Amino acid sequence: MSLDKAPLRQLLDATIGAYINTTHSRLTHISPRHYSEFIEFLSKARETFLMAHDGHIQFTQFIDNLKQIYKGKKKLMML
Repeated sequence: MSLDKAPLRQLLDATIGAYINTTHSRLTHISPRHYSEFIEFLSKARETFLMAHDGHIQFTQFIDNLKQIYKGKKKLMML
């Protein structure tokens, strides 16, 4: 089945949106001891983003956006 057709496309879009919202929520309260766990979480999110037709671009933009918003978390952003 193609991921570009409903209902799978809608499910994929909802999943990507959930990853984005969860990422922001986790970053709000993250401590340095949870950085490696967070990087693993982002790796799983990346796999999901890549299922979308333009997922590579979406994920790159998402990471760039995170770097801009959370630039105070320099150590995490370097990872």
